[in-house]
Amino acid sequence: MSLSSPSSLAPYARTAGRAVYLNLRPRPAGINASRQIVALLQQYGKLEMYQYLRYHPAIKAPNLAIAVYKEQHEAKRLIEASPLQLAIPRDSQQSKLSPHQADICLRIQPSYLNHQSLIQRQHYYGSFEPDRYSIAFADLEKQVPMRGMADCQTQKKEVHLRLRMRRAEKEQREKRALTSSSPTAGPEKAVNLAHARSRVLEAHRAGANLIVLPECFNSPYGCQYFPKYAETLMPTPPSQDQSPTFHALSTLAAETSTYILGGSIPEYVPQTEKHHNTALLFSPQGQLLATHRKLHLFDIDIPGKITFRESDVLSPGNKLTLVDIPPYGLISMAICYDIRFPEMATIAARRGAFLLLYPGAFNMTTGALHWSLQARARAMDNQVYVGVCSPARDMAASYNAWGHSMIVDPNAGVLTEAGEGEDIVYADLLPGKIEEVRKGIPLETQRRFDVYPDLSDTKRD
Repeated sequence: MSLSSPSSLAPYARTAGRAVYLNLRPRPAGINASRQIVALLQQYGKLEMYQYLRYHPAIKAPNLAIAVYKEQHEAKRLIEASPLQLAIPRDSQQSKLSPHQADICLRIQPSYLNHQSLIQRQHYYGSFEPDRYSIAFADLEKQVPMRGMADCQTQKKEVHLRLRMRRAEKEQREKRALTSSSPTAGPEKAVNLAHARSRVLEAHRAGANLIVLPECFNSPYGCQYFPKYAETLMPTPPSQDQSPTFHALSTLAAETSTYILGGSIPEYVPQTEKHHNTALLFSPQGQLLATHRKLHLFDIDIPGKITFRESDVLSPGNKLTLVDIPPYGLISMAICYDIRFPEMATIAARRGAFLLLYPGAFNMTTGALHWSLQARARAMDNQVYVGVCSPARDMAASYNAWGHSMIVDPNAGVLTEAGEGEDIVYADLLPGKIEEVRKGIPLETQRRFDVYPDLSDTKRD
């Protein structure tokens, strides 16, 4: 239901502070529901417009709508009162049945999401000029205020991401989409980098377009090694002397035209005099796309088994890391012990990540207990792909890694798993798999944010 005809939307083109995006769960059906929603919204001020966002032909009654108030303070009043709950009776022919409960969660467009994140998370977003070549532009122009609204093809004369991925699905079945390589790091950094290079080239020849290396792939793993092998990454790009690993990965990514997640390396920050455990992701052009500093440090004490305290040397990071890798989508980067904290995975998945990557180095105790369990649990909880990449097991080393790099599908099924020794594992990440799993078990539409908070609403640095 709209309070203004499509041709009269121009006066609402400048809606800063007055527009509120509404997430309606479950989605309302019928004009009776729309009338009741409008009546509820009008309790908070003069409503100039209420419009469902019918921007995509595949979505007949989307959960999203936009409400525009006459004054900013009216919109603010609504936001402060949300989430709201409204009992919407069924149609007259079903009036004898119990009322249909519709949880109406009203929220401003999230400010913590950047342009690419919004593309992956949803088909609607604001503060961008629409691309007039877009297949959805005409529909948008007719139905919603265009200032601050765009579709998922902004500034791109390309096929919509999901359409492109569907067309490529047949090809993807034969093309390796993710590779987990497990070189064993020794005491010589140059040797470690050369060995990693040979494994990446091997994976590239097999058709991989996203390659993951394990935690601390350029150095032995251990608190005694972190300062010795640490490299300076900031400001970016560092010099060759400051970070030979940075330049080796950048060159290799450009040479192979693949995405490379360089496991993790010890990092030193001169300005703070702190050390971090840091992962680096490079584009097929050799550009650094993102870094992730390990958030949760590996401090454990299992009597008779293992005691380890990364915090004796390392400092934790302070941000989640989500990055877009065209044309595939949004991925999450984390490191090893981070996988034990399901909040990180849930936030990433809720923000649109289709793949969670964890370079890690579980040991003989924790690996046997939880390595596979954690990977499958994060995939099951969030119905996304999960990749965990471990160094190969070396019983002569001071730290004995578990090995068993693996890739898990959105149904928590193990697609491929390495043994304890050095290996490369491959998997095809099919774009329709997540949709298929979520359609069968629709967790996304069954969450009760009227009872507990949406973790994805937490602030991202």
